[in-house]
Formats: sequence, structure tokens, C-alpha cells
Amino acid sequence: MHNVIINGKKISAQDGCPLKEILEKNGFNFPCGGTGKCGRCRITSPDLAPTALDERFLSPRLLSEGVRLACDKVVTSSLTVSCELSAPAKPITPIKECSLAVSIGDEEIDVGIVGEELCETVTLKNPLFLPTLAEDYEKNPSSATNALRAAIGKTGVELFEKYGAAKASVIALAAKEVYLKILAGQKLSETFDYECSSGRETFGLPTESLYILPGKGDFIGGEIFAESVNLKERSLLIDCEKTATFLHIDEKDNLAAFFWNCDYSDVAAECFRAAVKFFAEDKPAPCVYLCGRYADKVEDYLSELPFPVIQLEKSLSSVVSALLSFRQRSKLSRECNATTVVRLYDNETFQKFLTE
Repeated sequence: MHNVIINGKKISAQDGCPLKEILEKNGFNFPCGGTGKCGRCRITSPDLAPTALDERFLSPRLLSEGVRLACDKVVTSSLTVSCELSAPAKPITPIKECSLAVSIGDEEIDVGIVGEELCETVTLKNPLFLPTLAEDYEKNPSSATNALRAAIGKTGVELFEKYGAAKASVIALAAKEVYLKILAGQKLSETFDYECSSGRETFGLPTESLYILPGKGDFIGGEIFAESVNLKERSLLIDCEKTATFLHIDEKDNLAAFFWNCDYSDVAAECFRAAVKFFAEDKPAPCVYLCGRYADKVEDYLSELPFPVIQLEKSLSSVVSALLSFRQRSKLSRECNATTVVRLYDNETFQKFLTE
């Protein structure tokens, strides 16, 4: 038997016992169910040797501080763990009138049920494989469309049943345009019609109407605009996902860009540094905000640059705000209309910074 000390509480565990089992019994939340998909089940335990999963999601700085992911660890000796435990679950209050807030990321989909506020969020794996997304969709479009609709619809129905609701009056969708096209079952080469959010189309989802947060092109989606609306002018927001998205907010005009299928390697580090210099050129030093699952790695990339870097906790709250507030929707539309998308790799200034 080994002693596992969690936030000062001593627990006896057999050799080979999954740490996940012990933590769950004591109120620790595994956002993706402990499947190793999200990188958010963070604990501090220098007694545990870093694994390949830790190195995939955590920066060298966090690893040196003893931060680990809990989902793949096994108890083989006595150890001490510090972590944030979840509060006891609140009694569920039935919702008569409800909506859903949905944010589709490259690797995960967040689905939340909303009454007067966000009541609960469920995170699930995106069933589409990003590196071969366009190729797979071209070969079998109905399969990809049905998989994405089913993932969202099934989770929504489960939430309706849990909260005593029949269906959503509105679903607010925040996603890159490429995912919206797949949901709609249209060709990727076509222009997406955001006016379909008027209620004429629901994409087979359990709702009476859709509100689709505005985006700009295939990879500058409504989710990054929703995160940006409360940031001050001359800020740079970077959504650190597999498609890394940049949105620079200026006094009158915004500028956006993206890196497709980013691998967060040493080459990516140079690209991120060059991109930040590009967006800051001839302007006051921006405040750089990071969100997304690889934000820790990007923060390390930018540690030597003379810009303040702040991490934001990405959540559905910004999508819910747009769902519940017409004023927020108007602000999102203005931000989107004021945005120009630039192709960084074709830009001479970016290339100059990349080769310095």
C-alpha cells in the first residue's frame, strides 16, 4: 500500500491503482472524462515523472514546476498531490425555456445548456480529423455532416432530459466557417450564408432556430470574436488550437490571420514570435492574450518579447453572452465587419521578422 496525500488529506492506495480513480472519488473533475484528449486535468506533483502526454500538453516551464496531467498516472509509490477539487454538485432545477451554446473547436466541442444563465457544460471530442478534414469531407460529405450533427444533437438531448426540457428555443453556434459548412452540408469551396441563422435552417439540430456568431473566412470563427469583444484596443488575441488564430484589435480596424494545422514545434515558435512582431509593427506595444489548449507553450515562445502576455480561460461564457444579449451580438457583428484577414506566409513584413 502507498500513501497518496491530496491537498493534505492522506489516502491509502494499492500499488498500480490509477490516480484518476482516487481523484474522482475526492471531487476532482476530468473535463474529457480522463481520456487524455484535452490536457486540462492539471495537478501539481513533482513526485510523478513527466510522461509523453505531459510533454504534449505542458510547457517545459510548467513541467519544471511539477505540473502534471492526472489522467494517465498510476500509483507506484507514495506521493503528494495538489489540485483544485470541484465543489459538490448543486441540485438540478428544471428549465422550462432553454437554449444551447455550442463552440466547435479543432479537437473538442463544448455544449452548454442555458436558462437565464449557463447551467452546465459538456465537453466532447470533435469527431472530425483536422489534418485530413477537407480530403475526408470531399470523399464522403454526408458522413462528416452526420457525425458532427449527431455529436452536438446527442449531447443536447441528454442535457434536455437532465434538465426537464423538450428542445432548445435557440442554439448559438460559434465555430470556424469550415465546420459551419460541414454542418450545413455544403461544399467547402462555397461561401457560407450567415443569414441561415434566421431560423429557416437548423442543420438537423434539436432547436427551433440558430444564432450563428459571425466569422471571417474559413478559419477566423465566431469563437475568437466572442472572446475578443471585451478586450481593450490594441490587443492581440491568439487562440492556440491546431489552427492557431490571431486577431489584432485596433482603434478602427482589426487584422486577423491564422496558421493552419499548427504542430507547436521549434519552427512554430519562430512563427509565433514573428507574427506578434508583425501585428505590433508601427503601433504601441500590444497586450497579448492567449487562450486555447496550447496557450502554455505559446507563452513560453513569447517570454523574451517586450510585450505583456496574459492567459485567458476559454469557456462558453462569451458565447452565452452573445446568445442572451442583442447588444453583444451587435458588437460582434461590428468587430467582424471591421476585420481584414491577412495571409502571413505571403507577407513580406512577416517574412522579414521570421528570418531575423
